Amino acid sequence: QIFLLDAGALGCPEVVGGAPWPPPAHHLDTVPRLAACYESIARRRPGARVLSFVVGDGYAGICAEWQEGRADTIPPATVQCVPFGCSVGDFLVEVARQKARDDGGVFVVSNVADTVLRTRGLRPPVSHLGFMFVDGIIALPGLQDVVAEPAAEAPAKRPSR
Repeated sequence: QIFLLDAGALGCPEVVGGAPWPPPAHHLDTVPRLAACYESIARRRPGARVLSFVVGDGYAGICAEWQEGRADTIPPATVQCVPFGCSVGDFLVEVARQKARDDGGVFVVSNVADTVLRTRGLRPPVSHLGFMFVDGIIALPGLQDVVAEPAAEAPAKRPSR
């Protein structure tokens, strides 16, 4: 299984509309939020590959956190920085398309409307997971914990006659 995280908002200033109480943003827009998502998936799906897609400013931000020792739970090799001027969504959807064709078991974790809609149109199908940060936790509905298979018991020996 592979999980592709949309962290395109990391390092990008939040654009706030004119509403007096804008709705909360549910994006991976800070390193602690990205780490919380990464850790939740890694804990619930041990052995799954998790890749985070960021723009240049987001990559610079996570590098600074690594240098300060505050992002140790996110392995550097799992962070994918898209080329300058390119869209995280474009690359995330393309990687999802190729991985689904080759391997299957692909999950896109994003709340960006365009990315979600493009993911839903992929063939072979790719799973989408939305998320929210609520009361200090990340909610990822649809991500079930992996349940360990019970060990097969050895067949009972029959007494020999």
